[in-house]
Amino acid sequence: PVPGEPYLKLDIQVSSQKLEVIARFVYFGSTLSIPCTLDNEILLRIIKTYVAFRKLEKHLWSQHGIFTDTKVKIYITYVLSSLFYAWEMWMTY
Repeated sequence: PVPGEPYLKLDIQVSSQKLEVIARFVYFGSTLSIPCTLDNEILLRIIKTYVAFRKLEKHLWSQHGIFTDTKVKIYITYVLSSLFYAWEMWMTY
């Protein structure tokens, strides 16, 4: 639902099996939750970006033999992609 609107609990059944309603789950790497806010998703993206950045510490950032422009290209490709993954699917109201 739109933020500020009440969440309607629905009883949905498939082949006489009632589906469980859950408050949060991860779908294709993105977090979907009730209420429908981006808070959890943004926090998850920031954490994943930090982890991606730190993984490159020993093999990229501390290496003096790698050109700066190469480091920037890897940063854009690897680190920033973890931040903006699936951003086009984020629902903003």
